[in-house]
Amino acid sequence: PTSPSRRPSSESVRRLFIPSLNASLIPRPCAVDFPAATNIFETILRRQPRCIEALVSLASIHTHLAFTYHSVADSSAERKKAKELYDQVMRLFATGKDPSDVDRAISQSVRTREISHDADLFVEIAKLWSDENNLDRSLQAYRQSAQIHREPTVDDAGRERDGTVPAPVLNNIGVLEYHKADFAGAQERFEAALGEVGQAVELAGGILSDELDAVLTAVTYNLGVVYEAIGEPDKAKDAFGQILSRHPEYVDGPSQPPLARGHADPLSLHSQGPPRAHRDEGQGF
Repeated sequence: PTSPSRRPSSESVRRLFIPSLNASLIPRPCAVDFPAATNIFETILRRQPRCIEALVSLASIHTHLAFTYHSVADSSAERKKAKELYDQVMRLFATGKDPSDVDRAISQSVRTREISHDADLFVEIAKLWSDENNLDRSLQAYRQSAQIHREPTVDDAGRERDGTVPAPVLNNIGVLEYHKADFAGAQERFEAALGEVGQAVELAGGILSDELDAVLTAVTYNLGVVYEAIGEPDKAKDAFGQILSRHPEYVDGPSQPPLARGHADPLSLHSQGPPRAHRDEGQGF
């Protein structure tokens, strides 16, 4: 069993299912054939309907396509398929029963347990349900991701360290809490996200990269929006001023935060990469 102090990486989770498949048929990151990959995993599921690796991989492919297609109809169809597959995955997580195990007395297989501790999987689920008026499911998934990130990890020297939650995850939790009128919770989340950005800049030798600057700008803007909502206009003005001191062009930019127009909704941070079974993932932003 996996030690509770050593959270498995997304890469280790992906390696679990490769030996069980025909490795020559697994699409490589440089040339992903989505129809072929979909056919592979659908074939596996016809033979093993509760194969957790195939369910997650196929769900991730449909999620990727849902955020890639320009057609609303195609995107909606892919999102629906991904949701149905992730519903099956969540039921497996809940029941902990995997009939492919020889020992049915095992309440949850090692592979299911490790996949259920993949923080990025829950971010993907949260993004899928962000299109619905009911925000609870998306918020629940982001919080689950944050909980996994907080689990202790072991560094290369064998020292146990408390886990940290990436700023984009904290930011998106705050956005959903804001929409649920939990302004205190949103403020706490945005402030924590700023702290994570500050630590990332420190680790980068004080260099604010374009990627970190984008996160910093969105989170600072969101904090300003919360300050406006709770009746703290001076703090809001200060937050917006910090952004304008670095990006004066944001006042009139058509695609930029409406800093000159007063109160608006906070900004979510989303980035859609390749499907999970083929993604070269790492920690951070």
